Amino acid sequence: MQLSGNGFTGAFVDVQNKLITVSNAMVTDANSGTMTINQLTSPSSSEQSVFAVKTAVDGGALTAISSSPRVSVGAGGPPITPIADIQANPTAYSTVNIEGIVTLGAGITITSRTDAYVQDNSGRGINIFSFDPPDPLLERGNRVRITGTVTEFGGVTEITDYTILLISTENDPPQPLPLSTNDANNIALEGTYINIKGVATSIEPFSDATNITVDDGSGEVLIRVWGTTGINLGFLSVGDSADVTA
Repeated sequence: MQLSGNGFTGAFVDVQNKLITVSNAMVTDANSGTMTINQLTSPSSSEQSVFAVKTAVDGGALTAISSSPRVSVGAGGPPITPIADIQANPTAYSTVNIEGIVTLGAGITITSRTDAYVQDNSGRGINIFSFDPPDPLLERGNRVRITGTVTEFGGVTEITDYTILLISTENDPPQPLPLSTNDANNIALEGTYINIKGVATSIEPFSDATNITVDDGSGEVLIRVWGTTGINLGFLSVGDSADVTA
């Protein structure tokens, strides 16, 4: 990692695996700079990667910039469409190729058909749907390449009529997007792996699921835990702090 330009005068760089931290920088319109990353490993097939950038003023909290740099790397194979692009404008796409990690496997919440979620490094996820029985390739942690049709159902973007190529198994899930409980109610984030923290304000069991409302002070969000997941909620009571990734 190399820095140049007035904006990085006196800056320090720390590289830990895939995380690059630059401190003591002062990049402005008047004091620009260049970051050069060397010795990256190219994948064996075409892929669009996002360099997720967060910045902060001195003493402030790191916040994602509005549009992180995206680069196409690799050679051969069909072009891969970032899921974030599909979610931003679903009507602009018909048949697409995506590649990402399965965050919710088929057969976990709905056992009679394929209903799963895949997320890529654009930071967004998408529903993979079929009336066929749960697809065994859509197992959590699998990295898959999917070719299918973009459709809309009830305001939710889906990929249907798909084919799947299994690339690898037992991958770590993507980093969840941290949100306030109020912001987590945004249906535009459907399919995205998120994290919220708050207090459990109600717990309501049903025959097939349990509804939990969680509030961090910004407004409640509903957490539904399907009975088919086998998750035991006996540890949780109203008034407890809850840290939820879903």
